[in-house]
This record gives sequence, structure tokens and C-alpha cells, in this order.
Amino acid sequence: MLLEKKPTDYGIDRQIWTGKIIIEVIQQRWGIELKDSRIYDILKEMGLSLQLAHRDYENSDPKVQKEFVATIKKNWQN
Repeated sequence: MLLEKKPTDYGIDRQIWTGKIIIEVIQQRWGIELKDSRIYDILKEMGLSLQLAHRDYENSDPKVQKEFVATIKKNWQN
């Protein structure tokens, strides 16, 4: 389920699995109630790890971005 499907396949309006979403889908499909900590234990037992998303794009420097785009365009044309 976690490796081949997305939460949207189960009617959840998200693209990324979280502990809470996994719990919700398990509850919906199989009627099993689990705590957050148990989900993380299960993921660890399966050899999977939780990846935290973060937003750091707002800290970027517009000048550096423009220079990067110019470099890419220049190299693309060569």
C-alpha cells in the first residue's frame, strides 16, 4: 500500500503518506486502530523510514536564482 499507492487512491486529499494518514487508511480499510508511535515502529520494522518534508525555498536569493537560470540557458545553447 505505502510503496505502490498514494493517499489519493484511498480518498485522502494528499499526495504524501504521513503517520496520521496511514492510521486513517488502516482504520478505514481494516477497522484497526493504531497509535502514531506504533505506526512508526511498524515502518521501522519494515525497513522504511519517515522522510520529513520542509520548505526552504523562501530563503533563496533571487539574484543567485537569475544567475543560475542564465548559466543553464547559456550552457544549453552551447
